[in-house]
Amino acid sequence: MAVCADLLKQGFQVFRNVAPNGYADIVVLKDNDFIDIDVKSGYKNKDGKVGPPVTKAFRERFSATVIAQYIHDTDEIIYTPEGLIPKK
Repeated sequence: MAVCADLLKQGFQVFRNVAPNGYADIVVLKDNDFIDIDVKSGYKNKDGKVGPPVTKAFRERFSATVIAQYIHDTDEIIYTPEGLIPKK
């Protein structure tokens, strides 16, 4: 829900997948462009590095165009790849 709220604040129309499976958790629309997003939990270690790292291999395991990592401890959302979802 935090990712949905963030995207709504940024002016996206947000559509959630209500099925237990599917190619994306969220599909958003803005300026006639659809973007499919898979939401994953993340963490920051003592050095401030985010895990698990969203590598190319990690992204290829999922069908969505964007991976949104929600960091519970800091209430932070990291979108990968950068640029498709603007930073706040």
